[in-house]
Amino acid sequence: MDINSWEFLLSGIILMAVVGPAIGNYATSVVYRLPFGQTPFEKNPYCGHCGTMLQPKDLFPIFSYLSTRGKCRYCGGKIRSSFTWIEVSCGIVFITDFLVFGVSELFLLVTALATFMITLAALEYHEQKLFTLVWTWCLSVAALLRVLIDGSIYPMVQSGFLLLFAAIIVWRITSRNTPAPAYVWMALLLGIALPISAMPIALGITAITYGLQRLCFGWRYATIAFSVGIWGGLLAEQLQFIG
Repeated sequence: MDINSWEFLLSGIILMAVVGPAIGNYATSVVYRLPFGQTPFEKNPYCGHCGTMLQPKDLFPIFSYLSTRGKCRYCGGKIRSSFTWIEVSCGIVFITDFLVFGVSELFLLVTALATFMITLAALEYHEQKLFTLVWTWCLSVAALLRVLIDGSIYPMVQSGFLLLFAAIIVWRITSRNTPAPAYVWMALLLGIALPISAMPIALGITAITYGLQRLCFGWRYATIAFSVGIWGGLLAEQLQFIG
């Protein structure tokens, strides 16, 4: 099948619409279990309220939540809607990245980074803190992506140091007696993932996202805003390159 044909495009979108939420469903398991020191592999999926092992019909991303109206099928306990939004977000990421990057190494790495960032942001939303393990996954994939694009580690080190240094200055000026906030570490991630030329777009998207989330929901989660900014910057960089 011609990769430029509409049949290939349509089949790819359908595949991404299935695979994306499925990966998001796995990410919800990480979000729920990691704060308890559990891994997604040590126990089959179960209800967090009654402990009942879930059946295959309970594991369809998005549809299972809608079919039970956001409640456990067995005990009626309420399921967090944020878990379904993780699945929806992963679906959007997979479809968008496929349309922008096609079937490529960039698609794999950008999508993996975005999925890890969604997981990281969801953990901050639920637990009000940054999880070092997941942030390290994000940083590792971002570094691999940047080296693939630049063919060298030096631009990554340069932009990473620049953003980290700027974030530390802001932190020291505004709240010098507190531990380093999440935006310091997310700024480092942004610097590792993107070149300096892409910073204005990424930081602009980050600022707009942060402002909207505070205005609409009262959230103060820097991880969500930076994650959207980093992903948006990567998409903008690729689209500009194509143009």
